[in-house]
Amino acid sequence: MSATRNLGIAAAKGDFIGFLDCDDVWEPAKLEQQLAVMEQYPCAGMIYGRTVIWHSWHEDAQHSDYYYPLGVPPDALYQPPGLLYVLLANSGQSPTTCNALMRSGVVREVGGFDNSFRGMFEDQVFFAKLMLVAPAYVDGRTWAKYRQHNRSFSARSARHHEDEPARLRFLRSFAAHAMRSRPGWLMVQVRIAREFARLYAQRSRRLLRAIRGGLA
Repeated sequence: MSATRNLGIAAAKGDFIGFLDCDDVWEPAKLEQQLAVMEQYPCAGMIYGRTVIWHSWHEDAQHSDYYYPLGVPPDALYQPPGLLYVLLANSGQSPTTCNALMRSGVVREVGGFDNSFRGMFEDQVFFAKLMLVAPAYVDGRTWAKYRQHNRSFSARSARHHEDEPARLRFLRSFAAHAMRSRPGWLMVQVRIAREFARLYAQRSRRLLRAIRGGLA
């Protein structure tokens, strides 16, 4: 997916870049409203809002639609690396590719998507790089619907328990990038190390429970 997105970025000729995958939906006013905010905040490299986790598109849906919390107060501009800490801690809705609108110059400045990083969290690597270099505006409005179905890549990954290993790969990849691009930002490295410790502690607790269960 990263290579495909980078082909689109290379072909883009406008001042802004947005993504719309075949199974997702933009709300009709998305671009108009986002462009108005970006004009108001020329320093912002990216804007995103709420994304509907969309189950109701299917008449036999087993779950209701919902939103993840944004993790920060909406309708505000955030300087780097503020939003990065939310993304690293997974404590709120991160930008989604179907929702975010970015300035093309900033996208190219960070090198687009990482072609060597495939699978889950490849979009998080990209957004983390953006959050490291440019202010971002977080809006409280809903601009996209993220369709849920069993054939999606994220659903398949969840069934195969690939989320945690993918998150660890994401943290390793971004830690190396952050060290190269912002070597003096020690707090970023501290936050990454803290998230590593949390994930490994979770893994250790699961392993210990499994061992105890096997001995019982």
